[in-house]
Amino acid sequence: MSVIEKKKRIKQLIDKISDDNLDEVFAAIQELASKDDKRKNILSDLLKNEKALFEKLAQ
Repeated sequence: MSVIEKKKRIKQLIDKISDDNLDEVFAAIQELASKDDKRKNILSDLLKNEKALFEKLAQ
């Protein structure tokens, strides 16, 4: 299943969620999104540090 198909499937599943469970699902999705942002920030910081190290080695 491709990424596009997965996203479409997730959207379909969200439409089927009862109103009683929306808060729980919303919290879970927010948590996943924040974890992804944290990973991106960590990776970005690592790349910046490596770049600085390579620049020092190149001198």
